[in-house]
Amino acid sequence: MFSQKDLKSKFGNPKIDNYEENNIIILSLPFEYIYSGNSKKITIKCHKLVKENFIKAHELIWSTIRKLIKIKYGYNKTTDFYNDKTIEYLKTKKLNVCGGSFNIRAMRGSTSLSHHSYGIAIDIDPVRNPMSKKLITTLPTWYIDCWKEAGFEWGGDWENSKDSMHFEVAKFI
Repeated sequence: MFSQKDLKSKFGNPKIDNYEENNIIILSLPFEYIYSGNSKKITIKCHKLVKENFIKAHELIWSTIRKLIKIKYGYNKTTDFYNDKTIEYLKTKKLNVCGGSFNIRAMRGSTSLSHHSYGIAIDIDPVRNPMSKKLITTLPTWYIDCWKEAGFEWGGDWENSKDSMHFEVAKFI
């Protein structure tokens, strides 16, 4: 996890003019997210320095689900079939539900900027993966591992408070 000092030195100050314009990019991913609460499509934005982390995590998630689908249905189907089933799996497991990515705001219960403010964090299915004192999650282990392999830290591993919806870049890939 980056300290507040490290965040500003590595990613800049989100409170300055043109921060989003100069640093934040919209990702092109293998699947679309919907926003938690209203089911509208949401664009995922991140800091340009962690673009590769986000892309790798999503590629790992996509390829892992496709492997699961091929094991279930066999290896003799069309690409469209596998893509459709992969999307269906994401929707069924709510792995395409996002509580947000880039968003300039304070951390819950603090005046310090959230890591979302720097464009290095994302929240997945917040309703079923809430912040709490003990771990509550519906996220599959393989899914969490995909994010970790891409250089992310998972809030479900934190000691004091568990934030199982939350993934943030902890190291560059």
